Amino acid sequence: HTISGRIGKLASLNCRAVPASLGEGYLVGWKQDAFPGAASARNSLFQDAEQGTLFLDAVGEMDMTIQSKLNDIISNGFYTRLGEAGSRALNVRFISATNSELRSSSFSNELYSRLGTRTLFIPPLRERPEDIPLLAYHLLRRCARELSMKPPIIGFGLMCSLVSAQWPLNARALRTAIKNLLVTQPNQRRLAVHPVLREALGAAATSSIMTTQEVDMPNRPVPARFITDPEFSEVAEATNYNKEEIARRLGWDP
Repeated sequence: HTISGRIGKLASLNCRAVPASLGEGYLVGWKQDAFPGAASARNSLFQDAEQGTLFLDAVGEMDMTIQSKLNDIISNGFYTRLGEAGSRALNVRFISATNSELRSSSFSNELYSRLGTRTLFIPPLRERPEDIPLLAYHLLRRCARELSMKPPIIGFGLMCSLVSAQWPLNARALRTAIKNLLVTQPNQRRLAVHPVLREALGAAATSSIMTTQEVDMPNRPVPARFITDPEFSEVAEATNYNKEEIARRLGWDP
């Protein structure tokens, strides 16, 4: 959204959380006293995203009635707030996300043809393990900031376990695991493997998650792609930048 060139704001709607009885009102908004219980006015989502972007999360779970209403609004290019006489022009860019196959579901074909003009498939995290180290450190910094903690580094044993895990809920599960690791290991310079990692993965925990004993084994070889910059820097400084000693400690060929 930031690099789109659109001057409006980014608004979002969690489609699975919108009750069918209020769905139209969530979309188009309403005037005060438009219906019994409307004690105050509510902006339309289209107003919030005017000249900007409206993100529809879990769009595949949108109620069929709301799908039909949204399809009409996009088709006509205008909408009317509940209790309001005049119509308002629609000037919104739509981005939607789903983890289901919309073409083979009960999702409206007409709405799909309007929302799905450009489709971007994002592979699940288990299919792109090379992204996990960067994601892990990004989420580590965010979670540490939320917890008012100084971000530690991730030990290479833990990083190997993160990379080898299946992550059934993708980055969401990775974030939960990292936050739990921070909470259970406060004031540590280095995060290590901990039982909460298995708890975060539940039934999807694999035998490739290492035990504490395995992580503490000295000079255990580690694939080079699992070593992150902070880890390498620490080893380099500890060995006074001795190439052979760095290689020995990291299990690399010099």
